Amino acid sequence: MNDNFHLSEDDKMTVLVSCEAPGVIQALEKRGVRVLMVDICEQLDVPVRSHADMQVLPLDDCVLISPYQTRLKTQLEQMNLRVIVGEELEKKYPKDVLYNVCLVGNHYICNCKTISRQAQQLLDARGYHPIFVAQGYANCSVAVVDERSIITADCGIARACRAAGLDVLQICPGFIRIPVYDTGFIGGCCGKLGADQLAFTGRLDSHPDGIKIREFIKERGVQIIELSDEPLFDIGGLLQLKTKNSLCS
Repeated sequence: MNDNFHLSEDDKMTVLVSCEAPGVIQALEKRGVRVLMVDICEQLDVPVRSHADMQVLPLDDCVLISPYQTRLKTQLEQMNLRVIVGEELEKKYPKDVLYNVCLVGNHYICNCKTISRQAQQLLDARGYHPIFVAQGYANCSVAVVDERSIITADCGIARACRAAGLDVLQICPGFIRIPVYDTGFIGGCCGKLGADQLAFTGRLDSHPDGIKIREFIKERGVQIIELSDEPLFDIGGLLQLKTKNSLCS
């Protein structure tokens, strides 16, 4: 586990994390990160029912959330953040992935047939450029390294993002734990902690492409934080709030 990263009070940030990931929450709080928990949504399948990437889309000036996150809505509003409540979710695809959109710099990656109209309108109004893919679980499937670099195991996402001018490391699928399902996704086991840190739920060496992943990230001047000594596991990602000035209280 990497223990050489700690935020000062002045640098404190807020990250949204599944309420069912106590070890990750504790590891983040130990490093000075403020954690807001995403509660269980009974409308989603059990393995992803509290995943942040399924229910929250943080934008620069607002946060789009599912209607089931009443506690989170109150917490965000107490931080003077504008909260927009989105459409209801359903267990069956594609109604479970309405908010599953990945932001990379001034681009957003999503399936245009599954993203909620509300989310797409918010993104388009703010000048984000779409990268449309077949994968409905776009945010789950992408680890964002910096504003122009991503990691993914999804061939279609890799191809579309390269065509859009992004740097892409394509890795082999699998080797990320999640209950019930065959495998989790790379985006679901990590998240940015500021511009220059990328935190993972477990050890990169548990993935066959761990060395490639490590090199790709370090080449871009980003520090790797491993939050546990366990193999990588999918918790729905770590979603950093975008409005930096609202993160300190």
